[in-house]
Amino acid sequence: TLSPPRRRVLVALRFVTLMTLVVCLLRPVARGVDADARDAVVAVLVDTSRSMSIEDADGQARIERARRILAERLLPALGSQFHVEVLGFGDGVAPITSEALAAVGRRSDVAGALTAVRTRYRGRAVAGVILLSDGGDTSGAGERAPEDGAPGYGMRGGAPGAGKDLVVLGVTVAEPIVDE
Repeated sequence: TLSPPRRRVLVALRFVTLMTLVVCLLRPVARGVDADARDAVVAVLVDTSRSMSIEDADGQARIERARRILAERLLPALGSQFHVEVLGFGDGVAPITSEALAAVGRRSDVAGALTAVRTRYRGRAVAGVILLSDGGDTSGAGERAPEDGAPGYGMRGGAPGAGKDLVVLGVTVAEPIVDE
């Protein structure tokens, strides 16, 4: 037989042992703020080819829509958590401000832009790449993403329901064929 104080001590020890076992089985996780997360880069690639100057059915140019998405949505949402860099791509890739966006490039080299981002941020933490464009790669290289790199997110620059862009590259006039 145990005295009442010793019995209370044994019950308390059993209770503490049981609670320790339960806590260990629940696999507790401590969350901390990663200091390197603020140093991570989010690259925003904006298509600056001439096709972005086309006005869609709603009367707004695609480059203006991209500027609005950038200023009203992306920069406010991402700027507090990441280092956001805006890069314009058309004939080449270069840093650009949202105010200086202009649709003057002769082509859209999506694959080249993604490769340039991979090269530019080699060795740095890249949280993601956001692509603001109206469509396809017109560089002739085809749309292919680099094999490795950060996750990419595409955002359409044209209005919903907009058709394909057509460009007349040349006109040939021939003499009419006349049946005699």
